[in-house]
Amino acid sequence: DAELDAHVARLRDLKQKDLTQVIADEFHERPEYQGFIYILSNTAMPGILKIGFTAGLADKRAAEIGAATGVPLSFKIERKFLVYASPREVERKIHIALDGCRVNENREFFRISVEDAVAFVQAVIEGRFDGVAHL
Repeated sequence: DAELDAHVARLRDLKQKDLTQVIADEFHERPEYQGFIYILSNTAMPGILKIGFTAGLADKRAAEIGAATGVPLSFKIERKFLVYASPREVERKIHIALDGCRVNENREFFRISVEDAVAFVQAVIEGRFDGVAHL
């Protein structure tokens, strides 16, 4: 019974993941990814990006956010990054780094270019940046 429960739990977990990526990670002998950091834009909010994380699929998360009744247009995924460590912790570090660009201290929206956001996210993920961005 315990073995069957473990298999069922694993299947539920895999249902939320990008199976192509799971297979690629296994093939390349990498640990299984834990989630994505995503950068989203919305033409209704020019110059503002949403930067967050999901343990599931980034496309699904963008669709969920865009489906909210308070959002006039859908979000576009500008970039998504695989995260092999804790995506919540990586997101926290990114938000601290970009705190000066934050539009509202209670939201994950930042006034920053896509290029700069990509550079900061990559730097945090790669462990090259732990401070606060000076933009």
